[in-house]
Amino acid sequence: MSDQQPKVRVLVAKPGLDGHDRGAKVIATAFRDAGFEVIYTGLHQTPEMIVNVAVQEDVRVVAMSISYEVPMVLALLTVVFFTGTMSLNGIVEWQQSEDLFLVLMLPMTAFMFFFSATAELNRTPLDISEAESEIVAGYHTEYSGMRFGLFYAVELLNTLA
Repeated sequence: MSDQQPKVRVLVAKPGLDGHDRGAKVIATAFRDAGFEVIYTGLHQTPEMIVNVAVQEDVRVVAMSISYEVPMVLALLTVVFFTGTMSLNGIVEWQQSEDLFLVLMLPMTAFMFFFSATAELNRTPLDISEAESEIVAGYHTEYSGMRFGLFYAVELLNTLA
């Protein structure tokens, strides 16, 4: 008979469409080092998928890495609260009727949205996947010439999607 208690199972998930999960992996490693049993679901998970895995695996803790989505949504909600609409046409019409430019009225909100969007798009200065310690690693050494150009073009096109 063992006096040792079973490990607490922790589910670490990365919801959303962004392709970086370094934060989720750091959280998973910290939980594992603290003695928890960690289940990592990977990238691009919907909340429904995360709940299904949590129920199937009988986990006690769910840790989700939502990183930059929260400040971006809060910035957008500030504009919605001021204008009273989620319609882009309605927001523009509100600015015209009030003769007021929201960026000038809410500069911190604009700043927060700009940097959250930049972080989500994985562009400088928040391009973790191209950190100095990884310059000679990953796709930089695996792809060269036209292959690297195509890979990078797809990543840049991702910013428009």
